[in-house]
This record gives sequence, structure tokens and C-alpha cells, in this order.
Amino acid sequence: MIDIIDGETVTVTRVVRDGDTESSAAGGTIEQTVFGSPTVVEDMDMRGRRTVIERRWFCPRGSDVAAGDKIARSNGEVYQLIEGPLADENHALTGEDLGVCYFRTRRVSVPRG
Repeated sequence: MIDIIDGETVTVTRVVRDGDTESSAAGGTIEQTVFGSPTVVEDMDMRGRRTVIERRWFCPRGSDVAAGDKIARSNGEVYQLIEGPLADENHALTGEDLGVCYFRTRRVSVPRG
């Protein structure tokens, strides 16, 4: 079992769709999570310049999150889960439950002005 020490607590928001309408529902908090190093991509589209930031987000296995959910960090950054859970299985060689899985996350930052 991998113990996450000094991890951070995030707040989860789940996007709920009913036909053409979309609403958000609070999903609670998850403790002892860790964000990996960011990958930053500068991007230009018809709306102008933007920065796309992708990171791996590690959380305890069995956490109530799914691709499409949004997670907010204590510093105000909000990421959307775009893929996962990944590595949500016992270790292939030892069969040990490491207790951690990860998701790919994405945040888009658009400069003001």
C-alpha cells in the first residue's frame, strides 16, 4: 500500500446532464491527493491565445470520481478529469493493492485583456 503523505484535499463537482440541460452537483471532498508535474501547451484558436495545462492527479482507489468531473484545489485552480481511472488494479507482479490510481486532468487558462 502506498501512503500519500502531505497530500492535499480537493473538492469534487460532478456535471449532471439531463437531455440538453446541464447542471452541477457537489460531489464532496477527497483527502490525500497529489498532482503530478504539469505539461503546458500554448494554443491558438479562433478565440485567441490560451494555455492548456495537463497533469496527472493521484487519488485513493475507490474514490467517487469519474471522467468529466471537476476538481478544485485549495489554491483555486480547477481541473477537469479527462481520462481515468488509470492503474486502478493490483500490481501486475506482486498482486499487491497499492491503494492509488490516477486520472489525466486538464485546465485551460485564457489571458485577460
